[in-house]
Parts: sequence; C-alpha cells; structure tokens
Amino acid sequence: MLLLLAACTGKDPAVDDSSVSEDPTETLGECAEDTDCGDDEICEDGVCVQGDRDNTEGGANLLAWGVPAEGWINPAGDVDWYAIEATGGEYLRASVALDIPREEFDTVLTIRGPDGATLTRADAHATGATVADVDAVAFAYLAEPGTYTFTVEDIGTATNREPYGHPEYGYELLVERWEVVTVEPDAVGAPSVELGLDDDREWYTAGFLLGETADTDWIWVDHVRDGTNLWVDGNEDLSGSDADGLVRLWNEAGELLGEKASFGPSYALFYPRLAAGRYLVELTDAEGAGGADHWGFAHLLVREDTVGEVYDQEAEPNQTPEEATTLVTEGYKNSDAKPYLKSLGQGTLDASDDLDVFALTTEFPTGGIVVCLVASAYGSLTDPILELLDEEGHVLASDTGSAEFPNANLDHTEVTPGTWYVRVRPPLDAEVGPGAWYRFAAYAASFTVSPYEEGGYGCP
Repeated sequence: MLLLLAACTGKDPAVDDSSVSEDPTETLGECAEDTDCGDDEICEDGVCVQGDRDNTEGGANLLAWGVPAEGWINPAGDVDWYAIEATGGEYLRASVALDIPREEFDTVLTIRGPDGATLTRADAHATGATVADVDAVAFAYLAEPGTYTFTVEDIGTATNREPYGHPEYGYELLVERWEVVTVEPDAVGAPSVELGLDDDREWYTAGFLLGETADTDWIWVDHVRDGTNLWVDGNEDLSGSDADGLVRLWNEAGELLGEKASFGPSYALFYPRLAAGRYLVELTDAEGAGGADHWGFAHLLVREDTVGEVYDQEAEPNQTPEEATTLVTEGYKNSDAKPYLKSLGQGTLDASDDLDVFALTTEFPTGGIVVCLVASAYGSLTDPILELLDEEGHVLASDTGSAEFPNANLDHTEVTPGTWYVRVRPPLDAEVGPGAWYRFAAYAASFTVSPYEEGGYGCP
C-alpha cells in the first residue's frame, strides 16, 4: 500500500474559456497579405487564419537584446523560432511570460548554438523549479560569435505528447544579457561576485566560465536571513556545456559545509537552517577540466521550511532513548482513507562518537514504521547509518549509508503501539562537524507500507 503525499503543481488556477473558440483554424476575414490580418493571424488563399510564419529556423524572427517579442502557440503543434546575433562571450537570460496564465498553457524554451546543437532547455526555471512571474526561464553562455536560435513551443509538442494550441496562448519572449558573472582574476580571498541573499522569493544567479584546466571561481554570499535553508543549484539542462560542475560551501572560519558534484543536472547543494553570516561558494569542474565550453550558472535560493514540512532539530544530548529528541507527528490518510503519521527530523553529527536519537510514538494497533534519510545526495559530507530501535535500545532495522539517493532508508518494520526510536550515527572514519548534516522523514502507518522502490513512501 502507498502513502500518497499531496503535491503542488505550482500553476495558477485555470480560467473559464467557455466563450472562446477552440477552432485554431477559424477563418477571420479576407486579406491580400499578412498585414491585413490580426497579430496572431496570417493570410492564406485570400483569407486570414490563425497562425504565424516563424515555424522554421529559416523563418526565425530576429530579436534585439532586451527588446521583448510577442508570439502565440496556435494552432496545436506550433513551434515559434527566433534568432539573435552574438559576438561571442555573452551570458544571457531568456524568459517566456504568458499573456494569460492558465493550467493548460505550458511552454518549453530551447536555446541552440550556431551549429544547431542545443545549449539548454527550460520548462520552468532553469533549475527545474517552478517560478512565479514567468512560465520558462533559461540561462546560457554564448562562447562563439554567430547566430543563436530560440524556440518556444507547447510542452506537448516538445515531449512528443499531445500538442496544444489556442488563440489566447500568447506569450512574450525576452532575451537579455546577464551581467552577474565571475571574471578573472578571482581567488578565495578576492571573489569577483558578491550576492546578498535577502529575499526568499527570488533566485540569485551568477554565471561562470572555467576557462582553463583546474580553474576555480568564487562567490561571496551575504546570508542575512538567519536560520533559513540555502540551495545552490545549477541549470537542470547543460547540454551545451562540457563542465561537470562541482560546488562547495565554506564558512568564514574555513570550514567546509557542503560539496556537490553535477549540481543542477543531479540535485542541488543544500544546507539546512544556515546561520546568518558571510559564506564562500566555490565553483570548479569535478574532473579539474576547463575550456571555452566549460560554463554554468549558480542559482542560489534561501527559504524557510514550508508549512507542514518543518523539521524537528535534534537537541543534544540525545545519545540514548532516555535522552531522545521527541518528533512532532502530523496525521494524514492515504488513498484508501487509512491513517498514518508523518514526522520530520534533522541533525548534525558533531563527533565520531555522536549518536542522535529521536522518539516516535504510534498508537495504531497494527501497521509499522518506515524511515527515509538524505545527506550527501544534497551536499552533506557524510552518509550516516540509520537505525530503528525499541525501548531497550535493540536494533530492529538498519541501513548503512550510501551515496545513492536516498542515502539510507528503512522499509516497513512491524511494530506495536508504543514509542520507538530512530537513531542516526556516523560510520567509521566519516566526516563529522558542521558539514555532516542529515534530514529524514519517518512514517508510522496503520497498514503495511510498500517498499520505497515501489513508491510506497517519500523522502525529504
């Protein structure tokens, strides 16, 4: 049986369109040329029909930097092409904003180089996250001079599913130079970019180019929102870059707080409840490579835990069941209306002999407990051992941490009503200290929960 967790699409509610014609080829009037028709119409055989002329690379509309262009996804299957001239060495941000945000309107923006190869593609924010003010936003580095092209299309067309088009499926494409970028020379003591993270509703973005072998770029981060979570993400799609981006987070004392390879395409670097202060973000290639096509973007976000997703912080000492940090539980029901409890915990392994114990109470007469933990998948420096204990401290289930997501998990363990204990401890010779953080979700269910591999429960 599955624990079905609520999900948010990030889309605005659909609006009523009962008064709008759904026929994308509706005849709209007589004409001699396209200029006799409306903005989203063309002249075909003496009559105006809905459509456009920019459906091929050869018919691409020429863009000017910083000047928005209007377009429509109509009829279904429409792909609009645009082009811009570059001198080489530019960083850019391209965005698609819908005229009327509607649930069924969902664009994909693709940027291609002079050779036609894809540089990057975005369906939402460049990181893959939802974003409030635009439908799609992409960042890219233009290494060579030449003509770069952009396509805007419906997600159904882009993913070979059912395409969608509509007379009101209008949008605005804006391509602008991105100026917040690292420049040489920069060094650990003299970063070329400083970002002030003071708004939890915005992504803060810096472009970087690892132009030489073993090149390392640096960003100062002024983190003013004490106790909020920090993400350092990259482009989800880096098709046109040769870089395997590696990001590290350092505090002013020179302590390494986190490290994440392939950030962007493979999760983000994350640090929970970061104290206010100044931090260094280090950007390099995981293999030490560099060159004109080794580029990327660091996208930073600060945000508090969301309502219903607040993690209980361990309170030392909590080495034993008697000292355990009590987990707060929230009640839910699965798709079969069967109840279960969900708890969230987090902590840091401060020393090699540190044991963190959390207490979880269930009153269900049948069922069991499952637990899922993440650490290095999001940049922690350790993969802890995860255990479930009874009141006497006997180990009922355990999982040795690994680098695979999730970093540790315990499938269904049958329990009786009472208090049970989740214990997190470091493996031998593991990294400990401020970079050795972890988070977990624990579920006490009134039924048998399916294994994680079968989608039975979720992870942080």
